[in-house]
Amino acid sequence: MLFSILCLFLIVRTEVFSFNIENREPIVKRGFEDSYFGYSVALHKSVDDSDIRHSWLLVGAPLGDNLQPGVNQSGALFKCPLTNYKSQTDCIQVPTDGNRPNDFDYEDEIVEKAPAKLRPPGNDEIKHGQWLGVNVRSQGPGGKVMVCAHRYIWSDNLESNQYGLGLCYSLNNRLEWEEQWEPCKGRPILQEHQQFGYCQAGTSLALLKDGTALIGSPGPFTWRGTHLLPKSREIFYTEIKTCMSVTAGKFFDTHNVSYAAGAPRSQDHGQVYIFNKHLGELEMEVKFAINGEQFASNFGYEILAADFNNDGYDDLLVSAPFYFKGDVGGGVYIYYNLQKCNWTYCPFDTVLRGKLESQFGISLANLGDINHDGYIDLAVGAPYEENGMIYIYLGGKDGIDKIYSQKLHGWDNVRTLGYSLSGGLDMDNNGYPDLLAGAYDSNAVVLFRSRPIIDIKTEVTGKELKNINTAYLGCAKDPDSQDKCFSFQACFTISSAKSGVDGVIVQCSIKEMLERSISRVWFQDEDPNIKHNYQTRYFTLKPSQTVYCQEETVYFPNNTRDILTPIKFRLNYTIASNIPHSAILNQTSIKDFEATFQKNCGEDDMCQSKIIMNASLLLNETDDQRYILNLGDLEEFHVEINVTNEGDPAYEAKVFVFHPLVVRYIDIVNKSRSFKCSKKNDTIVACDLGNPLRANRSLMLQLRFETNEVMNQSRTKAEEYLQFIVFVNSTSEELSNQTKSVLNALISRKAEIKISSAYSTRTVVYSGEVKGEKAMRTFDDVGSIVWHSYQIQQLGPMSYADLRVTILWPWQVANDKPNGKWLLYLEEVNITDGREQDYCYVEPDNAINLLNLERVSSESIPLAMYNRTYAYENKSEVKMGTFDTSENDLMQSFGSLDTQENEIHEQGSFISRLIRRRRETDYIVPTTIVTGKDNKKRKVASMDCREHTAKCIKIYCIFPKFSKGRLSTISIKSRLWNSTFVEDYSQVDWVRIVSYGNVSVEDPDIQQHEHSVNVMLIETNAYPDLSIQLESGVPLWIIILAVVAGLVLLILLIFVLYMLGFFKRNRIKDPTLSGNLTKQSEQETLLNK
Repeated sequence: MLFSILCLFLIVRTEVFSFNIENREPIVKRGFEDSYFGYSVALHKSVDDSDIRHSWLLVGAPLGDNLQPGVNQSGALFKCPLTNYKSQTDCIQVPTDGNRPNDFDYEDEIVEKAPAKLRPPGNDEIKHGQWLGVNVRSQGPGGKVMVCAHRYIWSDNLESNQYGLGLCYSLNNRLEWEEQWEPCKGRPILQEHQQFGYCQAGTSLALLKDGTALIGSPGPFTWRGTHLLPKSREIFYTEIKTCMSVTAGKFFDTHNVSYAAGAPRSQDHGQVYIFNKHLGELEMEVKFAINGEQFASNFGYEILAADFNNDGYDDLLVSAPFYFKGDVGGGVYIYYNLQKCNWTYCPFDTVLRGKLESQFGISLANLGDINHDGYIDLAVGAPYEENGMIYIYLGGKDGIDKIYSQKLHGWDNVRTLGYSLSGGLDMDNNGYPDLLAGAYDSNAVVLFRSRPIIDIKTEVTGKELKNINTAYLGCAKDPDSQDKCFSFQACFTISSAKSGVDGVIVQCSIKEMLERSISRVWFQDEDPNIKHNYQTRYFTLKPSQTVYCQEETVYFPNNTRDILTPIKFRLNYTIASNIPHSAILNQTSIKDFEATFQKNCGEDDMCQSKIIMNASLLLNETDDQRYILNLGDLEEFHVEINVTNEGDPAYEAKVFVFHPLVVRYIDIVNKSRSFKCSKKNDTIVACDLGNPLRANRSLMLQLRFETNEVMNQSRTKAEEYLQFIVFVNSTSEELSNQTKSVLNALISRKAEIKISSAYSTRTVVYSGEVKGEKAMRTFDDVGSIVWHSYQIQQLGPMSYADLRVTILWPWQVANDKPNGKWLLYLEEVNITDGREQDYCYVEPDNAINLLNLERVSSESIPLAMYNRTYAYENKSEVKMGTFDTSENDLMQSFGSLDTQENEIHEQGSFISRLIRRRRETDYIVPTTIVTGKDNKKRKVASMDCREHTAKCIKIYCIFPKFSKGRLSTISIKSRLWNSTFVEDYSQVDWVRIVSYGNVSVEDPDIQQHEHSVNVMLIETNAYPDLSIQLESGVPLWIIILAVVAGLVLLILLIFVLYMLGFFKRNRIKDPTLSGNLTKQSEQETLLNK
C-alpha cells in the first residue's frame, strides 16, 4: 500500500441540500461517558464468506478504554450494527492494540481478563492518552479500514526521552487486525521536533480506493510537516506548517491522481498545497499552493475532493471554520477548475458561509447522489451552532447549489452534532446513500437514513383549456349549467421508485393561482352550494399500476370581466401518509397550467393594443418649462390625462396615478360612465378606462388633488418638488412606448401674513412737575399709560413654523450719549390668543421695568381702546398727511436700527449702562413746522427710530406654529415719561412717538405673498397740557427788552410833558398855610385868578 504523509487542517461550515434525508427516528448509538465517542466516524460494509454484506457504523472514541490489558484511556474503535433505533448501546469494540509481532518487546506480566491474543504495551511505548480513534476511514463495501492514534509515544529509553511518533492500524474488510503502520519510526529523532521526534502520524488520514493511504504528520521539521513514502523510506520535505488534512483527486486529467494537503496556519492565513507524483519517481512535486482569505481563519482545516458538476474532473473543497465577518462564521471554498491555478493566482469559484461561532465547515462529507439526479451531493457540519447543525447541499451541472436544501438539527442530549461526518453508502439497502454524524460532546453518533424518492410525470389535457367561449352558458361536461364552465383531465405516471411504493397514498391538489385577492373560478362539488377554487383527491399506489388520472370541471361567473388574463392553476402531488422512512415524492412533482379565453384580437388571438397617453399638471410653468405649485395661491390643482388606443382592444385598461403622500386625491372633474377613478391607497389612484378600451377610442379625464398636507409640512419635512407618476396599462400586449409620464411640480411656498394695529393709544396728554428717576416709586409716578398692540393674522392656506415678530420700541430720546432721556418706559409685553409654546423676549433682557417700579393697581387692557380712533381738532389729518410712510421705508428702518443697536453694544456692557447716571439735558429733539388743512402752522417733535430721533430696543415674539386662519395680538404696555416731555417739549403743539412692527417667517425658502402686509407702524401723539404752556411765561430776554423799552418810553413821556409845562402850575394862596401874608407877589397872583 502506497503512503503519502500530507498535513492540513480545515474547519468548514456548510449548508446541506437534500430534501429526502429522514430526520425522524434516526439510529442513535452511544458510547461510554467522557470517551469522546463520535470524534471520528465512518460507514463500512463488510462481506463474509457467504458473500453476505453487513452494514457497520465505525466510531472512534479517542479517550475510551481499550481492550488491550494494562492501559487506561488509550482510545478505541467501535463497530455498531444497524439495529432498531431504540437500541443505542449495542456497539462492539474492534480489537486493535495488543496485536503485535512476536518479536515485540512486551512486559512479562499479562492481565488475565484480556483476550489471549491481546498483549499489554511494551516497555518502549506509552499507550495512555494516545488517542486511538482520532481518525477512522473505510475504503467502502468490501474494502479495508484504517484507524490512527496520533499521540502514541515510543522510545528505547522512556525515562530519558519520549517521542510522539503516532501510529495507525489497518483492518481487513471484516474489521480484523491486519497490520500496524508507524511511518516515522526509524527516522532521525535525536533532534526531536527538528527531525521526526514529534511526528504525530495519523493526525489526518485518507484511504483511497486504489489502496493508497495518505497519513498526515504535522510534527516533523519543527511542525512544518512531511510527505513520506513508506515503501522506500524516502522523505519528501515541504515548507508546510501544521499539515492537518489530506485528500486526493483527478484535478488536472482523468487518469492521474494528484494530492492535496492542508496547512491551516501556513502564512498566517492558511494554505492548501497541491502535489503531483510522476510514474516511477519517489519524490512528489509541489505544483502550487492555494492561499487563504483571512488571517487566522484556519483555511485548509478540512479538504474534500469529488466531482460535483460531472465535468470529469474532481473539484476541491477547502474549509476555513474560523473565518468571521459580521454575523457570518466559517466558510467552505469551492474550486471547480484547478487547471487555471498557479503559485500566484487561484481564485475560488464560490463559497458557502455559516453562522458566527458555529465552526461551519469543521467537517465535510461526500454524500453520494442522495436524490438520484445524477450529481454528487455534499454535507457540511457546524457543531457549535445551537446543539449542532448539518447542512445538505445538492450538486448540479453548475456545481454545488449555494442554498442548502435541508438542515439537520442536534438536540439536548446530542450536542456538537456534525463534528464528524461520513456518507456515500447505502446502509439500509433502499437504494439511497445515508449519512453518519458524530457528536463527541454527548458521546453519541447518529445515522440519518435517506428516503426512497418516487419520481412522477404529470400531464394535463383538455380541448376546453383554450379559447373558452364566454358567450354561452355551460360546457360539454355540464351543458345545463346556469354558469359558464370548462373541463380538463390531470394524470400522473409513477417511475424510478425501487421500493416502498405499495400502499403509499398520494394526495393530488389542484388550486387556482390567485393573482388578485378575489378568486375567479370554483370547482364542481357534490354540494352545489359549496364553491371553492381548489380540488383535492387521493390515490393509493399499487405495484402493478403506474398511471393515475382524474377529470375536473371548473366554473366561472357570467359577468367575468378579465377575459385576457388566463386562469392559472397549480397541480401538486404529495404523500398523504407521511410515515418515517417511507417513500417521498420528488420535489419536481408540481405542474402549472392555465385556461385561456376567446378574444376579439385577430387570427393569432394575441391582443396587441397601442395606447398613447399624455399627462400634464394644470399649473403655471417656469421659464424652463417646469410646473410650479404656489402653495399660497391655491388649495387644489388638477392632473389632466389624455388616452388614445390606436391598436387592438385593450382589456382591463387602467390609468394609475402615483402621487406624493402629502397631497390628497379629491375626485374626478369630468365624471363619466365610461371610466371611474378610485383610491387604491394613500398614494395611488386607479381609473378604469373600460373593458375593453376599444380600438381608435380617445378619453380625457381630470383628477382633483388638494394641497393641505403640503402646506402643513415644514420645509425640512416636505420635498422640494412633488412627483406624479402616471401610467396606463392593460392585460393586452402593449406596443406603445408612450404609456408613462413623470410630472414634477416645484413647490413654491408663499406666506400671506398681515400685521396691523389693534387697540393702541393714539393720543395722550402730559403735564405736571418735573421729577428725576430717584423720585419714581410707582408706574403712576412716571406718567400716563401708552398701549401699542400689533395684530398678526394668517390670511393664506399655509401653516408656518417659527414665525417671528420684531418690534422696534422707542424707549429713550436720541442723543450722542449712551443713554438718553426716558421716552416710553416699558412696563409689560403680552400675547393675546397665543399658544402655550408662544413667547416674547426683549433685547436687552431687563429692559422691562428696568427701575423696578411698583404697580399701584392692577390694570388691564381697556375695552374702550378696541378699534378706537382718536382725533384732536384737525391734527390727526395733519399727522396722516405729513408723516405717511411706505412699507419699503419701514423695512429700511429695521435695517438702520440694527446698526444703531450694534453701536450701543460696542460701547461696552449695554445692560450695565442702563442703570441711570444723571441725565444729559443739553439735547432737545428739534421740531418741525407742519401746516394743516386749516392753514395753521404747528410745531411738532418726532420721536422716531427711522429718523434717529429716538433710541429703540427690540421686542421679539416667536410663534413656533402659526396655522391657517389664526389671529394673535401682541400688546405692549408702557408709560409716557412725563418729566421728559414737561421739561423739554412743553412749547410744541404735539410730540409724535412711533413704534414699528415687522413679521417674518424664518424659513428662507418661503417667499412673501404680494398681498402680505409685513410691516406696520403705530403712532401715538403726545400733547402738552394748556396749563404748562401758561405757566411757562415770557422768555427773559423779552422781559428785559420790555423793561428797557418801557423805561425809554417813560423818559420820553416825562420829557414831552415837561416841555409842555405839564409840571408847572399856579397855586391859590391859603392864609392858613403861612403866618406872613404880606408878600405882594403872592397876593397878586391869587387875586388875579
